[in-house]
Amino acid sequence: MGQTNSKESKRDLSVISSTPKSEGMPQNYQDSICLLSEIVADRSKRRSFATLKDDQQKAQLMADFLHRVLERDDYKQPATRKDVLTVLVILARMALVFPESLKLGDVDCNFEQDRPNETTFVKIYHGTYQKQDVCIKAIRVGVTQPREELLKVHAKEAIISVHVYHPNILPFHGVYLPEGSEVSHNVCIVSPWMKNGDLVSFLKKSSEKGSNDVNRPLLMLDIISGLKYLHGMDVIHGDLQAKNVLVSRQGRALLTDFGASRVSNASRTGSSISKPNWTALEVLNGCQPTKQSDIWSFACTYYELITRGTMPFYEYTDIAPLKDALNKGTKPEQPDGMTDDDRAVWKQIECCWHKEPDKRPNATKLYSALAKVAPHDTREERKDWDSRIRTDETDIDYDAVHEILQKFKSATPPEANGRK
Repeated sequence: MGQTNSKESKRDLSVISSTPKSEGMPQNYQDSICLLSEIVADRSKRRSFATLKDDQQKAQLMADFLHRVLERDDYKQPATRKDVLTVLVILARMALVFPESLKLGDVDCNFEQDRPNETTFVKIYHGTYQKQDVCIKAIRVGVTQPREELLKVHAKEAIISVHVYHPNILPFHGVYLPEGSEVSHNVCIVSPWMKNGDLVSFLKKSSEKGSNDVNRPLLMLDIISGLKYLHGMDVIHGDLQAKNVLVSRQGRALLTDFGASRVSNASRTGSSISKPNWTALEVLNGCQPTKQSDIWSFACTYYELITRGTMPFYEYTDIAPLKDALNKGTKPEQPDGMTDDDRAVWKQIECCWHKEPDKRPNATKLYSALAKVAPHDTREERKDWDSRIRTDETDIDYDAVHEILQKFKSATPPEANGRK
């Protein structure tokens, strides 16, 4: 992420001191968030947070504090909020800590529901939390692997998911660790329940009913709107496909499954390729996912939608011939039965499969192209869930936080190991 300049930092400080949201907080909290904004504005000082990896108690304290700052939304400058998110992701990855308030209690679910069509390791359940219908994705861990350890390993993905707020992104409520002999080895990811399921299921059900009420232009506008927001936050999705797009009761598309996501310049871990037909050529060749590779995957998702569920590059079932075809510049053929508006958008979509990432359109340009052909949106507003139903009752020692931040401000930044 780009470095925030000193003027922006000072502007943030004045906003923080006057915002009503901070008035109810103790002075040591307000002092800490003012100090934090100065530190995160300096890229070299942001690296100081990684040094907490050798002190789990301080790392946990700082993770809980940074999470609360983001939840309260005290910073009004988007750049500062992005910097704080970057720091929290760095801390989670390096120190393997997880914000305590993301661990949910009082989740009601019958784990004896029959799930014959799901894998041994991942099962989807319908439950309730805070009187709201929720989806509970239960991931079974090994008997010898502590659940808390698994949580910490995947902390960065959860943190990214919980701190992005947009009408076309599925909210992440938190994680639940159920008790009982049958479920004690499950880590459960909790999010709002989507009755219509994912986009693939939605298209299939619509086709089976012979329905033509699938508003493809609006659904694609939803998807690119969510992706445009993520890219504006410097968040890379990394696994965009119709299976990872859910459809709300109002018929709106919501991006989900940030298992491969990361914040640019914050977390550079290896990635496995589980869905090569949606994966950009450069990622197939070993490069890290980028905003440009997300655009490639968006085009593949568009192809799924406009063909009512056909897999992109369906002619290739093995990765070797697929890579060979992509290296030769092979692109999906334009589907039959397209309208004039569809054909106008298709010209932009074809550019998304360019072999050179920098020659692909960005999310903003694609959003503009799709907005021109999308009909007037008459769908209901989203009213069936609260995206922030968690309560944060974690006890945080703000004096200890301020002391750590003061040391970061005064200390010489740690070596960057040649990486900026």
